[in-house]
Amino acid sequence: MLRVINKVEFPTGLTRRETCDWRGRGGFTHNRTDRPRMIVLIIALLLITWPGTESMAETPAQNSGTGVRHYRVVVEDEGIKRSAMETAKGILLLPLAEIAHRLGDEYSMDWDQDLFLFTRSQDGARFRIKLETGEVFANADSLGFLAEAAAIDVDRMLFPLNAVKILTGVHARLDESQGLIELRLDDRLRRMLGFSLFVNREPLPASEPPPQAVGSVLLLPLEPIARALGSKIERDSESDTVRVVRIQDSSAIEINLSSGLTRVNGIIVGVSPNMHHAEPDNLLLPSTAVETLTGSHVEVIPGTDHIHVNLDERLSGRILPSADVLNEARNTPLTLETVDFQFGSDTTNHIETRQRRGEYNTRFRYEVPALPFDEYDSLEPGWIALHYESIHGYEGSVGDYVSRRRELDGIDVNRVRGLSQTRHLENGDLVGVAGAPVEGVKEVGDYSVPRFGGAA
Repeated sequence: MLRVINKVEFPTGLTRRETCDWRGRGGFTHNRTDRPRMIVLIIALLLITWPGTESMAETPAQNSGTGVRHYRVVVEDEGIKRSAMETAKGILLLPLAEIAHRLGDEYSMDWDQDLFLFTRSQDGARFRIKLETGEVFANADSLGFLAEAAAIDVDRMLFPLNAVKILTGVHARLDESQGLIELRLDDRLRRMLGFSLFVNREPLPASEPPPQAVGSVLLLPLEPIARALGSKIERDSESDTVRVVRIQDSSAIEINLSSGLTRVNGIIVGVSPNMHHAEPDNLLLPSTAVETLTGSHVEVIPGTDHIHVNLDERLSGRILPSADVLNEARNTPLTLETVDFQFGSDTTNHIETRQRRGEYNTRFRYEVPALPFDEYDSLEPGWIALHYESIHGYEGSVGDYVSRRRELDGIDVNRVRGLSQTRHLENGDLVGVAGAPVEGVKEVGDYSVPRFGGAA
């Protein structure tokens, strides 16, 4: 018999094999051996059975002519083409290749070391069977010895029922009267669906893929959550990473989708757990990874199917251009927020107002040299400009503009009166300026104001 324990913690990191001449697969094949350390659940399937399951010693051969009895195999309520066979010695052999294909598992054979290798898709558990001795390994730890190892037929991919249960994490139900074997995944490996997702207390429309749970691991779709929080997503298929730039604090967080290695602004800060459950192709990631990338907290409301993703309170006070904020901003009328002014005969006179309308915050400033205004020319401004900022990440001005980023060095001026537009990018700013450059000064009474002319 195979000695099995209910739970065991052990690292991944099987030694990378040098050769693998033969390979079969179910679903997909990538055979990675560089996943992080993880906790893998090993189901004690020899001890836990469904009603009607019998041990192999209690299952007699039924075909008196050949000593072999065949059983139909149903995996997750769907039949497969090949049947199982029970030998005259009472060993039930199942077609592992088709079972693995149905469950999305992968397998291969290392002939040099006489090892059969199997990776379970639901939890990333990696198994090895030494065919010569029957010793079974889960990642780096030995689980015991398989008594029926000699009955394994690698050429035909027939494996004893006990081995199939351990490798795939299924329960088996044997119905002798119907000649049927039903295989179903353990509930702890089964994906649960049907969750309702909320971001900052607002319901998120149905997403693809939907939120899912595998045992205690909650998987969430990164893209719709990040968009709702106003973040920018970048995917690098060559390095197998996803990068999120948070608009709230401008932090750039990057996670390797294979190893979970996490960087913040280029600095390694740790490893995100449970990444072996992730679906990299559609960015369905463990909730811990989503929290790290977006700066949020994930909570499953007890007694409900509601999942709440809320921005960390340290970030929630910043401008958040999510859908609800944008809708509210678009309906905002012109609102005067502050007025600042200064008048006098021996100082620069100015008035400055700050206001908002729709998606824009604006600031208007007007300066004149001094009081009293003896003539019309006294009203000619030394500075006049309307500056605006959008919650979409750009700003600009109408009126006077002073170079702050050496963008006017090419025309040897530092001030123009005209138009400017600035777009904030990840690696810098894109600035456009058009107008009349300052050419000198104009005397107004005892004071002077800038004189503009030409074009820039």
